[in-house]
Formats: sequence, C-alpha cells, structure tokens
Amino acid sequence: MSHKKIGLKALGLCLMAALGIMAFSVASAQATTWLEDGAAIGSTLKVESVADSSTWLLHSTALGGAVIIHCNELVVKDGLLFTNGTGLAELEFKNNCLFLFNGSHETECDPKEPIVSTVKIEAYLHENAAKEKFELFLFSPDDGTLNFVTLHLNKNGTGCSIGENITVTGHVIAKDCNKEALVDKEKHLIEPVVGTGFDLTGPPVRKNSLKFGANTASLLGSQWLTITGHTWAVHV
Repeated sequence: MSHKKIGLKALGLCLMAALGIMAFSVASAQATTWLEDGAAIGSTLKVESVADSSTWLLHSTALGGAVIIHCNELVVKDGLLFTNGTGLAELEFKNNCLFLFNGSHETECDPKEPIVSTVKIEAYLHENAAKEKFELFLFSPDDGTLNFVTLHLNKNGTGCSIGENITVTGHVIAKDCNKEALVDKEKHLIEPVVGTGFDLTGPPVRKNSLKFGANTASLLGSQWLTITGHTWAVHV
C-alpha cells in the first residue's frame, strides 16, 4: 500500500460547532412547504449551491481502522424545489477526492470522480420531548432504495484492500446551521446533523444513519443553498 500522512482542510464553522451536538428524541414531525419572496411557491424553483466548508468527509470504519473519503468540493446540480414541499437534487462530490485509512492516504483506494448521489429532499419541522423545535431536511435516495451512493475505489486502476465497489446506504438528515430555515433569505447554510436521534417518525420511520458497507458512517461538511435573485424559506 502507498501511505502518506496528509492534513485535512478546515471544515466550516457551522460544522465544527455541530460536532458537539447531543442527540435529541423527536416527538413529532410536521411536513412543510417552500416560500419564495415571502409567499408559497406556485411553480418549481431552481436551487443552486455556494461553497462553505473547503472539505467534505465521509467517515466510517473498515478492517478495524478509520476510513475517510475526503473531497474538496460539493456541487449541487439540478436542484429543484417543488410545490408539494419536496425537492430533488444531484449531489456531486469531487476535486481531488482521497481515501484515508487511519489518517494515511492510500492511493490504490482513491475514489473515481465525481461521486454522484441523486436525492429527494423533504423539509420537516420537528419538536422533541422538551418542546424544542428544529427545522430539518431529509436527503434520501431518489430511486426508492436505501442506496445513497456507490463508491468506486479504483481511480488509479489498482485493487483496493477493502474492495473496489462499496455501497453507502441510508438517509442524511440536515439542518439550517443558523437556525433560520423559516426566515426568508437569499441563501441558507445547510449541514448534515451529526449523530442519531433526529429520526423522522414517519411513517415510514427514517433514521439519520448512513452505512459504509456494513459499518456506520457520517457525512461532514456544509453548503449554502440559494435561489438567485429571490429569497426562500421553509414554511409550516
């Protein structure tokens, strides 16, 4: 194996603060709609992304060690918000994506780029048992399966020790970093929630839980979502 220690670029401040968040037990989940310029949308809206954190990480374990898929860029392509309160987007992770095992770069396992996941977006207002409210976003595989993305770990044409094709399954629950999802703004800073406990009660029940193969995984990073020339928000 080829090993090289590398330093990770800075994650957004929003995400760094989120790493200390404790899990919350969700008592209820209420579906929402979207606002454009202060009014409920009457047609499909196009959403674009602006970078915040300079690093996106998928963190998990394999063969008894820590695995990190490290990419320098996320682009939200073909992002759409629909009048029924849902959305659709293609998440494209790219820009020198690397495979790290126990902090060392293993070139034979670097993923092919771009890493693409097509997701359905749903927004919910949650209230936990302590009557605290959270505006959350569910990103789930659009094809109705649990397959969030398949990683092809053979960019350099060599065999990866943990396998060349690893499927990441599950859902990602995200939040507005500034707790302003209900505030009409041109852009909102969105990040994955760290840890479990923000599960959507459903039906069906959907948990904030990714798996890298058979092992639990977390997605770390943050991104601005914007509608050029207009403000937007979540509306209950």
